Amino acid sequence: MKVSQLYKPFDYKRIYSVIIPYQINKFKYQLWFIINMGTIKITMEGFLCERCGYKWIPRNKEESPRVCPKCKSPYWDKPKKKKA
Repeated sequence: MKVSQLYKPFDYKRIYSVIIPYQINKFKYQLWFIINMGTIKITMEGFLCERCGYKWIPRNKEESPRVCPKCKSPYWDKPKKKKA
């Protein structure tokens, strides 16, 4: 496992940091809060190639795709037949 996989950097576009200063006697402190912006999961319907396993979301949802964008198979919606 790489170090970059263990310690992923923050996505600073989606995080707010709030700093609250306070003082006890003559000592000054700061409270740091990291708040995530609201995020949601969006689910969409797409297609799955039965040949290569590629998943994709089509640009035009009215028409069924003619070929798989990855393996270019015209039989993307039919599973492979196993050899007897």
